[in-house]
Amino acid sequence: MHDSSGRDSWHDFIEEGVYADDAVPWRADPAYPVILEHLGLRDSIGGSVAPALQQAIGLVRAVRRIDLLAIYTTRPPAVGLCLGFGSNLSEPYDILKTCRLDRVHAYDWIGPHVVEAAQAFDALRRTEPTLAARLRLHHGTVGNLGALEDASVHVIYTANVFTREIPMSDETFELAIDEIVRVLAPDGWLVSRGSAGRLEVGLKRRLLVLFDDPLVSVLQQPSSSSYPSSPTPFDVVRPIDLSLRSRHRKLRDRGEGVRKEVTLRLFRKHATNIQEDANGRRAGDGGRGSGNLGVRFDPSTGSGRRRLNELRGRRGRSLSLSKGRGRGAATRGAPREVV
Repeated sequence: MHDSSGRDSWHDFIEEGVYADDAVPWRADPAYPVILEHLGLRDSIGGSVAPALQQAIGLVRAVRRIDLLAIYTTRPPAVGLCLGFGSNLSEPYDILKTCRLDRVHAYDWIGPHVVEAAQAFDALRRTEPTLAARLRLHHGTVGNLGALEDASVHVIYTANVFTREIPMSDETFELAIDEIVRVLAPDGWLVSRGSAGRLEVGLKRRLLVLFDDPLVSVLQQPSSSSYPSSPTPFDVVRPIDLSLRSRHRKLRDRGEGVRKEVTLRLFRKHATNIQEDANGRRAGDGGRGSGNLGVRFDPSTGSGRRRLNELRGRRGRSLSLSKGRGRGAATRGAPREVV
């Protein structure tokens, strides 16, 4: 198929053109001759990445209770980035469809791979005439994403690129880390497979880890405000601090005269609602019938500290939440007041 200028129409998918193998600007990088000689080195088993992406999205949803797809659907256009698709020609297309994106940019080191992918996508234009605007191919390395603006990408996928078998230079690797962080939008996320932990170690200094496993890792760009700011129907699983004194101190330091309500969660099964104000007064609802323990005290006074230590001595080294089962549950569940 040709366009009006007589040029093959598959060129419409490629930005900045394609270099000859012996004229690429990155030919001095030790990774390039290895990839050029072993073209199947980055292939994903099965060819399609859709199941891997669906698995990563499902794992984060189950473990961290974050709906990754909901993060950017309210902020179109949603843009994805594929780093090093190799001979997996359908990889950029799978990312586009599976992640429900408006556009995907795909980078690869090897010119023939870029051309073959463009030709494959051109054949799909009979049923998807706007595909050339949605899939943009780049002949380049992972260390130079200059065609992309800062914070313009919502999803990044990379597989079998940052491995020990592909000995890219330290300079290219560090540039790739910088570029990934630069282009990834706030709350945007990255899926990494087959990197043997190398990429994850480099990114953990800069991104939040949502899921980390030898097979797949998911990391997220922090938002400009408190994390997470993205509109999702789930809460984030965070470390739990059951120290009442620690809770009291943190809330007291946030301001004067402002009432706070905190829910302490124990293994996500039991909770006691404790209202605190900035002056340290605390009133527990007691969880009537639930066996929850409410405590009113002022640990900033000597008397309060002594009574708090007494209570801790009776219940162990730290305060715990009673489940209210067995004999005397109603008594244990009533509010206890420490003067």
